[in-house]
Amino acid sequence: MARFRGFRGHVAATGTLDRRDRFPVRPVTHLHPEHRLARDTWAGYVDHAAGLGREGFRAALDAYRAARAPGDKEHRRATDRATGAISPQKLYGTPVGLMFFEGAPRLRKAGVRIPGLQNGEPERIVVEAYPGVLARRLIGKQSYKQDTRSKQTAEQDQARRRLLELILGGETRSIYGLTVEADQSLAEDPSGDRLDALLCAIQAAWAWTERAKGFGMPDAIDALEGAIADPIGRRCARTSRSAGRRG
Repeated sequence: MARFRGFRGHVAATGTLDRRDRFPVRPVTHLHPEHRLARDTWAGYVDHAAGLGREGFRAALDAYRAARAPGDKEHRRATDRATGAISPQKLYGTPVGLMFFEGAPRLRKAGVRIPGLQNGEPERIVVEAYPGVLARRLIGKQSYKQDTRSKQTAEQDQARRRLLELILGGETRSIYGLTVEADQSLAEDPSGDRLDALLCAIQAAWAWTERAKGFGMPDAIDALEGAIADPIGRRCARTSRSAGRRG
């Protein structure tokens, strides 16, 4: 939590993001009716979620899942399906829902611009990045990171080095239109945080090159759900927020 307080102050003062503090700006749109926002805007949703409090937000998602059939408990946005990202409703394992709860209100209060979601200060721009989609393009589904020391492997180390080698060798140029320079030591971090920061920076840089076209966002971006900044996201057509759930 201390890192989040520092993050908010940093963004408010500078408008820049340290990508080691990655979190989704995505909202979780599938909730029980009593918890759905009355105002169909991203800002309204964020305020509503923040008003529930962390435990109230968690309880709302738990209650939603409890009432659903197996296989229909967590849902993904169109951009998540396109990029292979996990559900923004997830609370366990990789708790993306809680990342949203902690991060999005801070971005809202900082007054930054989030293309398609929030018209903040034009010189302070935030886009949502997802390193997994870039990594899979280059090394497939190879595991390249692990937080738990006892589970870190030589194969993951090799995968990180290979991933960085491909990036520095120009493999991202045809996709993102960028030439990347970075220190080889980024591959030495077994958690993958430093390498993921580079992948997010590549996506953010690509979004900047697309600023005249809405920062690379889909033409029909859902104004409540947003989109991940990546060329693959251009294939995300606007879909109903109930897409992907049955009944």
